[in-house]
Amino acid sequence: MQKWPLRTALVIVALLACWEVVLRMRGYHQLPLFVADERFEYITAPGQVLEAAGVRFITNEVGMRCGPIGAKKKKRVLVIGDSVINGGLSSTQDSLGTSIAERASGAQVLNCSAPSWGPDNAAAFLDAHGLFEADLLIAVFSSHDAFDRMTFEPIVGHDPAYPDHRPWLALETYLDNLLFSPAANAPLGNPIFNEGWKRLVEKANSAGIPFIVVLHPETPEVEQRRYDMRGQQVLDSLHAWGVPVVEMLDRMDRTMYWDEIHLNDRGQQALGASIGSIIGSIGD
Repeated sequence: MQKWPLRTALVIVALLACWEVVLRMRGYHQLPLFVADERFEYITAPGQVLEAAGVRFITNEVGMRCGPIGAKKKKRVLVIGDSVINGGLSSTQDSLGTSIAERASGAQVLNCSAPSWGPDNAAAFLDAHGLFEADLLIAVFSSHDAFDRMTFEPIVGHDPAYPDHRPWLALETYLDNLLFSPAANAPLGNPIFNEGWKRLVEKANSAGIPFIVVLHPETPEVEQRRYDMRGQQVLDSLHAWGVPVVEMLDRMDRTMYWDEIHLNDRGQQALGASIGSIIGSIGD
């Protein structure tokens, strides 16, 4: 009878080991790391090279999701945005819209992005690092970024979607995600338009470079064939400031998304084609 506890323990260990292998195959031990910053909240940690579930994820020396910046040798385009252009572990490096645009245009395309960034995060990052000698600034944001402003709530190392260290076990990451309960967001009593939009316009004007916004639609907007009230406010503001806007509504369909916001490979191809066209329309 004394063998049963030992056998049970061995079975449990074997099951946990199998579970660990499955989770590693799905990339739970290779999640991108983040670093907090008091100026722009956070960004993906610099110098990462990950291979998870067939997805290659790299960041350069300042945390951009692209190759090294290096010395400027050709037209340089700076694309800023959130998880849509960052792709996370849903898009391998070569399938990103920015990678597609780089191959099509022959320009160097820098992907400066992080999940849940808004225009104010991007503007603050550019305040800290400059415009990297860019010849063109492109912002890819959505309607919800009209009022999505920085809060500086501590999420790096607290929210499992923003880890600050590599776990010993994939099970650790899986259980963290399973057990994590995000704090409820306080309701917006009087939404304030994100001041980052105007700051990006001013930064491009000061540098004397073109600034173009790609307004990315969410699936309810695609299905209704119109931007919601937040998106319309973004459009109205940008048009009032004389900023060209590429509206993606007529270029997208539901099959290009893997959820209400984020793009699959087909969606990234459509986004990459639009970015490539913008680059091609701007002279050297």
